[in-house]
Amino acid sequence: MGNKLKEKLDSDYKALGLTIFSAGAALILLYMILRNLTSVSGVLGQVVSILSPFIYGIVIAYLLTPVYDFVTRKTYARLKRKFKKHPGAALPVSKALATFVSVIVLFATVAAFGFLVIPAIIDSVTSLVEVIPEGVTRTIDWLEATGRGSDTGISAVVNWLEHSSDNITEWLRDNLLPELGEIASHVYAGLWGTVKTVLNILVGVIASAYMLNGRERFKAQFKKAAYAVMTTEHAENVIEFVRFSNKKFGGFISGKILDSIIIGFLCYGLMIVLGLPYAVLVSFIIGVTNVIPFFGPFIGAVPGFLIIFVVDPVDALIFAVMILGLQQFDGNILGPKILGDSIGIASFWVLFSIIIGGGLFGPLGMVLAVPTFAVFYYYFKTDVEKKLKAKGLAVETAAYEHTGFYEPDESGKAAEPEQSEAEEPDGKQEKQNE
Repeated sequence: MGNKLKEKLDSDYKALGLTIFSAGAALILLYMILRNLTSVSGVLGQVVSILSPFIYGIVIAYLLTPVYDFVTRKTYARLKRKFKKHPGAALPVSKALATFVSVIVLFATVAAFGFLVIPAIIDSVTSLVEVIPEGVTRTIDWLEATGRGSDTGISAVVNWLEHSSDNITEWLRDNLLPELGEIASHVYAGLWGTVKTVLNILVGVIASAYMLNGRERFKAQFKKAAYAVMTTEHAENVIEFVRFSNKKFGGFISGKILDSIIIGFLCYGLMIVLGLPYAVLVSFIIGVTNVIPFFGPFIGAVPGFLIIFVVDPVDALIFAVMILGLQQFDGNILGPKILGDSIGIASFWVLFSIIIGGGLFGPLGMVLAVPTFAVFYYYFKTDVEKKLKAKGLAVETAAYEHTGFYEPDESGKAAEPEQSEAEEPDGKQEKQNE
């Protein structure tokens, strides 16, 4: 009995010592990271740069997964009936064919975008540059006619527009020309960076093909490693976390991309019907920025409004009304229809996560912040509800809301909230008899 107690105490002390050591090591590591944050960021940036082909491959494979799964299921159902003598060959052939079709779909999409959309965008930009001087003149006349007889700031805007060519010439002479050498080096670095990015994307396409074809094996290897290094319960929790995160991210990102494509086409169709200029360019901007939740429509509408405003201020106002209605349709009808309950968090938390993600990681953070927060919110909520159930308390949030003081009393006035008595989650008031 004494030996068992001693062994238990020794085990407890060892566990406590290991916990204290781990906590201390974690604090020291955190201190060193914060103290050398610039160096750590540089190292992480270099690691990300080296792994960028595989990162591109993961993203491409992620986007092509719906196509891959669809082709695999359809092909396997047919080949299984034909390969009766060799049933084991049906699935590998189906997966290989699905990988090939997925890559073809990727290249076809890029080619269609390159041959159809990019030339139209270039033509729009070229035409916009040609009409800017005439558009500035028309804008000045319109502003003068609009602000005639009023002491507003319109005169200052008109004065700035009238001297804009002189300001641009002065900027070119004093700022741009002396910095041509540095600008040339930046251009060279940008071109080399573009070449490296293209090469990384090509390698990423090859990597994505391997990832798609070997996805099930990768999953099996991950599960095998999880069960090997963890307890069965912890391994199952980790696997469930990965599965749930994949569902959240996949549902949100694929749904948001589909939603943005539809909004882009709708914007193009409405602009053609209304006779608004630069429909391809503006619709492309609207579609791309719409991927960013909440702020995307506003980010895309501002440059679109300015582009049209230079050509015709009245058309710009029509565009503003059109885009407002389009975004209302997207936010209240189309978006919820496509995304469904893939987010699972309230609008306030969507806004909160976008602001935090955008502030830390820029536009990419704004896109990924919502599903990331949704995953952590779900597990935090699950843990809270589990602890409430263990204490025998209500799980529903409504049980903790106290709205009785909004109800009017007999005199018709709202009752004051009671501060002296605490209300339990089940609706019963705790009585204290002292």
